[in-house]
Amino acid sequence: MESSQRSRVDETLAQALPPLERALAHVLPVGVPKALVEFLVFGIKQAWACLFGGLLLLGMIVTYYAYPAHLPVARYDALVLYAVGLQALFLITRLERPSEALVIRGSCMPPSEHISRDAPACSSFAGSTIQIYG
Repeated sequence: MESSQRSRVDETLAQALPPLERALAHVLPVGVPKALVEFLVFGIKQAWACLFGGLLLLGMIVTYYAYPAHLPVARYDALVLYAVGLQALFLITRLERPSEALVIRGSCMPPSEHISRDAPACSSFAGSTIQIYG
C-alpha cells in the first residue's frame, strides 16, 4: 500500500508495533508475541472504526439534553452539520482515507445510479440525487 493511501492509524501501527513485537519475543514463547500483536491491532482498528459512531451518538445525547430551543437551527440540522464536520475532521487528520469517505456517495444513491442492481439504496431520497463527493 502506498504511504499516501495509508491512514494515520495504519502508519502509527506500522511504526509502533514491530518494536513491541520484538520486545515481547524476548519474554514470551515463539508465536505468542505475533498473536498478541495481531489481537492488539484488531482491538485498535475496531475502536477506530467505532470512533465516528461513538462521537455521533455522543452528539445526539448532548444535544438531546442541552440543545437550546431558541437557536435558529433545528437540533437535527445541527447534528447533520456536526456529522459533516466530523467527517471533514477525520479526512483532514487522516483518520480516514478519501477512498473510504467516497463509500458514502455510493451507499445512498437512487437505485438507477447503483452499479450493482442488487445493492441496497436509501429509500428516503425519493428520486433526488445527493452527492457528497464527486
